[in-house]
Amino acid sequence: MVSRRWLVPMFVMLGCGASHVVESRPPRRPDLIRLPRQATLGCSTPVAAPDRELAVELVADQLHTCARTASGAVVCWGRDDGGRLELCPGLEQVGHAATPVRLPFDGATQVAVSEAGTCAIVGGTVQCTSGVHRMLVGDQGPARIGNGELVALAGARRIALGRHHICAIVTDDVVCLSRSRSREVSGARTGLVRDVLGPSPHLARDSEEADYEAGFIPIVRPQLLSAGLAFSCATDRVGAVWCWGRSPFGALGNGPSQTDTRHPTRVGTLTGVVALVSTPDGWDTCARTGEVAYCWGAHFGDQPRQLDLDNVRQLAIGSGYVCALDAARQVSCVGDTANYFKDGVPTFSGPIAQLVSNGSGLCARLTDGAVECFGFAGYLGDGRPLPGGANPGSVVLIQVHTPVRTLGRGAVPGARSRPVPTTVTLGVRASERLRHATAPSPQTRVPRDDARSYRIASTPAPRTTRARSDPPRP
Repeated sequence: MVSRRWLVPMFVMLGCGASHVVESRPPRRPDLIRLPRQATLGCSTPVAAPDRELAVELVADQLHTCARTASGAVVCWGRDDGGRLELCPGLEQVGHAATPVRLPFDGATQVAVSEAGTCAIVGGTVQCTSGVHRMLVGDQGPARIGNGELVALAGARRIALGRHHICAIVTDDVVCLSRSRSREVSGARTGLVRDVLGPSPHLARDSEEADYEAGFIPIVRPQLLSAGLAFSCATDRVGAVWCWGRSPFGALGNGPSQTDTRHPTRVGTLTGVVALVSTPDGWDTCARTGEVAYCWGAHFGDQPRQLDLDNVRQLAIGSGYVCALDAARQVSCVGDTANYFKDGVPTFSGPIAQLVSNGSGLCARLTDGAVECFGFAGYLGDGRPLPGGANPGSVVLIQVHTPVRTLGRGAVPGARSRPVPTTVTLGVRASERLRHATAPSPQTRVPRDDARSYRIASTPAPRTTRARSDPPRP
């Protein structure tokens, strides 16, 4: 690894009319980084007893959800196209896990997911599925991943995974990796990732044939980290938010200019941020200061906007909606909830400890470690198969409005009550159609004359639900 032989000159960066001091680091020399070959990553196997698995962390992306258990195991379910879940041969169902599978990561302390794949911090190293390696080095990735470790991120204490890049906090550095320009096909992705690597990206190699680019982002003592489709954000030592990369739809929160930049740009005047979350395959970011939520990006505008949510403790961003968990463990949602919450936000069976969006609904980690989800049938981990369409290989997207138990007591794989079809999309790449169908447009932004409003649906759905203490459903 590169020795820490850098001085700390200081300069002032300006963003949204505010100044802040950040550290400047000189460019680092390219490294030759070889992945270990003595072990292989392995593949994911079915969880034998999901009713005995208890979650301590929950993460999700479009149709792909993972939980970290108390033992450090990583358990996932949902879509597996492109190496998201690393399913063993014979387990694939059109790239799909209908029930939870255990990924080959042991002793994980953090998990991150995106459409690219799944990564975990394991013993100070970052290990990822083949989809992430394919994202970094192209077709050479699956053949050369060794034990799945990204050596360039050794020592990471926090990671964030986007669609086209991965970032980590390594000691007091923010380090980002993405595909080398030499691996691009006619510059197909160069335009997306050229800025997310920071001011001075350099080449890193895991072999003579497979290389990717690494960049160091100048943030003072970074604390929190998030990643979007082709941008990232981080907080510094005082809780100010800085974003860099591409800025369509105001993804960087840097005002009307919406300028792409390799240099971290200050997001408004936010300070004291204690939670930061971006959509891994989108252009939205939300932050929490105390019990107040602010969001910016495709569905919110080019500057941070305060949401009409009270006593916020946690945030989950969906496709055009935001849900929050408050101090009383109640769930409130604002935005385009009508498309996903037919009769308002469904009620989970117990007190909620954590809330995430799975792209078509919500998943909740309850205080007893159980996990419940609602959303598209076949992607909830309850054993329900993918509903087949009229054409061979096609999939019907059916919305399940009642949360089902995925992990914890009562999580027995098998058929549940028959869902009522509400949304139908045909085609093998159903998730791709879903992603494009919900792609943001300038018309979905928050009205500029109302800083506290967030109106997307023409008829807002009820936005509050109370958690109950009912026993788990059988």
